[in-house]
Amino acid sequence: MKKERIETILEEASASLTREQKKELWGRIKAETVLKEPVLSPYLFIRNHKKTMAPIIAALVLVLGFGGTAIAAENARPGDLLFPIDQAVEDVRLALATSD
Repeated sequence: MKKERIETILEEASASLTREQKKELWGRIKAETVLKEPVLSPYLFIRNHKKTMAPIIAALVLVLGFGGTAIAAENARPGDLLFPIDQAVEDVRLALATSD
């Protein structure tokens, strides 16, 4: 409907354009409207950032998982399942200590 209206306006226009010039102008209008990319909604930010969010989420899960395990292993006794983790955490703390 809009296309027909524009064509009618172009046909009835009293401008000094020839029929070929009108066709060329209409072709440019069509090409310009077809080549425009659609504008994405700002509410689709999750779709745009999936690739950058995945490593961040994975790193967060790993840090929180290891941190939670280290906290849980803090009171481990010899023979407990988490005792080797408690020893490893203590070794890391000793290696990072600046004074005796």
